[in-house]
Parts: sequence; structure tokens; C-alpha cells
Amino acid sequence: MKISDLVLNSEEVRQYERILIEEQGITVDVLMENAGKEIALFISKIEPVKHKKITVWCGPGNNGGDGLVASRYLFNRGYGDIKVYLLDSMERATPLTRKNLDLCCKEGLEVKIFTESLSKEAIEQTRGSDIIIDSLLGLGLKDEVRANYQEIIEIINESSARVVSVDIPSGVSADTGDILGIAIQADYTVTMGTLKPGLLFYPGRGLAGKIVIANLGGTVDPSHFSTKIITEALISRYLPVRKEDSHKGSFGRLLFVGGSYNYQGAPIFVSMGYFKAGGGYIYSLIPTTAASALTNWVPEVVLAGPSIKESYLTIDDLSAITDLLPKCQVMVVGPGLGREKESLQLVEKIIDNCHLPLIIDGDALLVVRENLERLKERKFSTIITPHFGEYAFITGKDCNYPDKKTIIEEVRSFTRKNNLLLLLKGNPTIMAFPDGRVFFGPVGNVSLATPGSGDVLAGILASFIAQGVSLKEAILLAVYLHGAAGETLSGEYEKRGLMARDIALEIPDLMNRLRAGEINIIKNRFLKEVADV
Repeated sequence: MKISDLVLNSEEVRQYERILIEEQGITVDVLMENAGKEIALFISKIEPVKHKKITVWCGPGNNGGDGLVASRYLFNRGYGDIKVYLLDSMERATPLTRKNLDLCCKEGLEVKIFTESLSKEAIEQTRGSDIIIDSLLGLGLKDEVRANYQEIIEIINESSARVVSVDIPSGVSADTGDILGIAIQADYTVTMGTLKPGLLFYPGRGLAGKIVIANLGGTVDPSHFSTKIITEALISRYLPVRKEDSHKGSFGRLLFVGGSYNYQGAPIFVSMGYFKAGGGYIYSLIPTTAASALTNWVPEVVLAGPSIKESYLTIDDLSAITDLLPKCQVMVVGPGLGREKESLQLVEKIIDNCHLPLIIDGDALLVVRENLERLKERKFSTIITPHFGEYAFITGKDCNYPDKKTIIEEVRSFTRKNNLLLLLKGNPTIMAFPDGRVFFGPVGNVSLATPGSGDVLAGILASFIAQGVSLKEAILLAVYLHGAAGETLSGEYEKRGLMARDIALEIPDLMNRLRAGEINIIKNRFLKEVADV
């Protein structure tokens, strides 16, 4: 795990920098110098033509200091048409920013300061730029952007220049991705050392453009921090290998319990996801009214019925489940189950009687809130897969949308306290584990917002567990492949018209490409370091 794989909030960034200073002996001056040097290096790579017009807008904080250092390096590299502006008074500038402003002036690079209104020359320069460096507001922004900053942000956004933001687009909260009044729309963001939550949560993610990680120097043990991003380099080694002397029983057995008269598609989508990810047998206990639909679409499934009632499952179906448990490696309960009282009572009995890793999804999540203690006491692991609305219900929240300021620590605490593995579906998807680790999965897009998409994900996840992949690794791998299918297919479907079956059918090809190192969605979007551009 590399430092650039971490996701750190503003307080953790300060901790990270303290480690560099106190344990690595890197001074604050050197950190700023390294940051500015990396920004200048990146600019020189995307714009090697040195007569192009570059405008740098700096604020009084250390973010602005980074911009001043970058300006100096670009100037010394021969970029002659470069204008540097500092917005705000010198009295508000940090000592390091003042120091680097003096260094710019000593080396012949003029810096103009605007404490109130902007000059006509500065506005025209900005509008006519080829490259604009945005180092106005950084990680410390907590309140709404002030009026004088709003004016220049609007001008920058209206320009046709390529905009490079330093650390975070100005006006975006580094911890939540929220827009604090108004924000820069960047083409690139050069962020220092690690990713920030505000670059992964929308709308910040949509404003950041392509994100590049700047190397601040020094080495910090990533184990000091517990929030990371999934990457292709991380998960490609989790793919299960199919030995040539294997047989159909070598790839595990899933026991699926779900479906109802009203939701006959869910068992189909779970089964397709399971088989297309390489799983072996599926024993499926579903109502008899849903059986013909399943076997018509996926005749490879073994039916475990018939159910006692035709339209939905009941507690009387428990004996059929317990008879099959010894044959299986994993169980999925809930997709398409419906909300009949007897069906939910069956889920409660499954919690007590399932001696396997248990994936609780769909309508079965309705029983989690009242059964957290029973789930905690299970001898085998439990994975719950809610979207944010379902998670809000489970945790007793009033709002279906997470508080992004607290969600990372909240899911960390929730999974530790209740001994659960959490796959919190969204954009980005957040995965949390009882050992305190949290992962972001920022792969996928709105094309995945289609009926049955989550059922396919449950099937993919169960498939990897059945094949012997550890639970944590199976979750990371399933989330990545499911999201990658959405991104790969969205070009064909223009983010419309994608159906759950399309997601499942894409999985085998994606697994082959991932194994061959031919798919780099996250690497290309988030983790290409400046030196590799």
C-alpha cells in the first residue's frame, strides 16, 4: 500500500505533515518547496510550449504559497508570459506565503496584490490565459467563499483556459466535497501527498477534473492511517485462479434465499452475477411463482424448493435451508424477498441458523436494525449491503443522505461495534470492516442506477467468497468489477439504457483485462503521480 493510496481529511493531513516534519526531518519550508516544484513539473508536462500565457491566482494561506513556489519554478524554467496575482492583504498572508512572495520578487517575477476590486488588466489576463493555476483556497476552507473570491472564481470558470487547482478546487470542502458558495471547475487537480474525501465525494469529485498526486518527499508508514482507495494494483492479485484440473464443484456453492411474486427478477440477477464471476453451484430457495422465470433465464441453477407458499417465502421454509447449509460456502438472503411479515421472520431465523458467511441484501436489510446484537454474536461473518437510504434506516437516521463530515468515522465505529462488514452502495461506494479499515470505491457512474444492479453485485460478491477469496478481498474486488462494468458500458449506452443483465455479462471480460493489466480506470483518474504523467 502506497501513501498515494490513502484518503486523508484535513485533520489527518496535518497529522501526516507532522510525521514528515518530526520523524523525517523535513521542514515546513521544504514541504512547500516540494509542493510547488511538483505543480510546476506537472504544468511543464501538460504545456511544454513556454510562450503560452500562464496566470497564477494565489490566496494568503499556504495553498497560495504553493502557487507562488510553482510560479517561481515555471519562471526559472523559461516560461516568460506568466502573471502572478495575490488576492487579499499581506496582513492575512501566512509567514511562508510572505517569504515565497519575497523570493518571487527577488528573482524578477512580479506579484500584484489585490485587496479589494480587481484590475481590468488582471481580468483580461485571466480570460485570455492558456493555463490558470488556482491556489486561492485550500484545505482550511470551512465557511462560504467571500465576495472578492467569488468574483475571480466566476472569471476563471468563464475562461477557456485549462485550470490546474492546487490540492483541492477553490471553494470545495476538502472533507465533504460540498461547494461552499461557489467553486472552481478544474481540469486538473494536483493534490499533495494523498487523496482527500472532497475529491471523492460529489460534487467535489465532478469539479476536480483529473487528479494527480504530488510527492512531498519523505516516507510515512501507510499503516498510520486507516482510510484508503481501492486500486487496480491492489485488487488484481485477489482474482481467483482456475486450475486446469478443477471440476464444477471446485468453485464453491451458494445458497440463495429470496425472490417473490412481485420481484421475480432478483434471483435471476444474483445468479447471473454469481456465474459470470466464476462461481460453481447455486442452490436457490425461491417461491414457486418465481421459479419458472429463474430457470428460463438461468437453467444452471438448482432449485431448492418448492416453497411452502407460492408467492413468498415463510418461516416454514427454514428446514429446506438448514438441509442445504452443509453443502455451501456462502449464503445470500434478501434480494426480491418482499416485505411480508412471514418472510422477514424467516430472515431472523436464518441469522440464528446460518453457519456460513452471510450476505444480507435487499428487503432482508429491514431486520438488521432490530437484530444487531444477534448478528454480532454470529460465529460466522456477516456482510450487509445497504444503499444510503437503507443504511439510514438501519442506524436510525432521519435523512437518507449521509453526513459526509462524519460518515467515515461513523461507518468505522458501526462496523467495529457490531462486528459487521459493510458495503455501503453509492457514488462513491464505501466499504468498512470490523478492524477499522475503510475503503473508498470511486469507480462506476449513474449508468448503474438501474433495477437489479445491486442484485448482480450481491451475486458477484458471493461468487468470490464461494471460490475461496477472503471476505474483505471479495468485497473490494466485487465493488471494483461492478463499477468498472458501468464505466465500460456507459460509452455504449450513454449512461442510459444499461440493464442489470448487461452488467453481469461484462464481468468475465473485465476479469481477464484486470488480470492482464489492461484496465486502469482508477489509476488513470486518481493515482497517476506527477512523475508518471
